[in-house]
Amino acid sequence: MATPGHSVIIARRKGRTWYVGGLNGDAVAKTHTVPMELLGTGLFDMVLVADGPSATELLVTKRQRNATDVQGIKMAPYGGFLMRLVPQN
Repeated sequence: MATPGHSVIIARRKGRTWYVGGLNGDAVAKTHTVPMELLGTGLFDMVLVADGPSATELLVTKRQRNATDVQGIKMAPYGGFLMRLVPQN
């Protein structure tokens, strides 16, 4: 998902662990959704670090996700997020 010069969301995988990151290149806040269908089968432990309510705060969210979930993410102006998804054993 990308709008050149405005926003980008990328995902990389090592084994079955996924790393997802996004950047907002605009001066206005944005909300994006990240579909979890890339995960395949099983449950994954997600850690999401995203922009907080102020420029000096971060929000850390931990929860379980599977391939049918969609994660909403709010990005501050010129902000971003990172996410790690690790399969449960």
